[in-house]
Amino acid sequence: MVSLALAGIPQNAVLYPADPVDPVDALFSMPVLAPAGGGVVGVLVGRADLANNPVMASVTNSLVGIANGLGQGFIVDERGVIIYHPDPTRRLASFVPEASARALPTDLAGATAYQDKAPDGTRRLVLYYPVPGHPWSVVVMVPNYVVLALATQISTPALVVLLMQKWFVKGLVEKEK
Repeated sequence: MVSLALAGIPQNAVLYPADPVDPVDALFSMPVLAPAGGGVVGVLVGRADLANNPVMASVTNSLVGIANGLGQGFIVDERGVIIYHPDPTRRLASFVPEASARALPTDLAGATAYQDKAPDGTRRLVLYYPVPGHPWSVVVMVPNYVVLALATQISTPALVVLLMQKWFVKGLVEKEK
């Protein structure tokens, strides 16, 4: 890893713990360039715990409590290994996007959205998003009934307004007769 960084190529690696409850560490090596393009003069090497890293906090915090705790979000590496999950017991498990699931349209460039079945047999929506410029992907899963409930919550006021408008217009028409 350091030898490639000495050649000017930044490197990332994942250090998998023996126990899935322990956090996964990311290792980074970054070449240090001399001023005025003088080449590589050294390498910065870092190690970060993904679960407790302040730089990753905005990402990891957004994966906790999705859809009021009914959904889940996690990060997988290039091998499909879960390297961050809010539930520590799910770390180091494998995840492979369901290739045969019904694909859904998404405007998120590079993302794959689909509907499949959760282990309990309920339908869920899955978004698989490879992070641009990085070998990791973010996965978000939400039960279908949560999406339907949200759609109902959003559409109900509009439906009430339309029905009241129709009732009001009908009343005006009948008054004119």
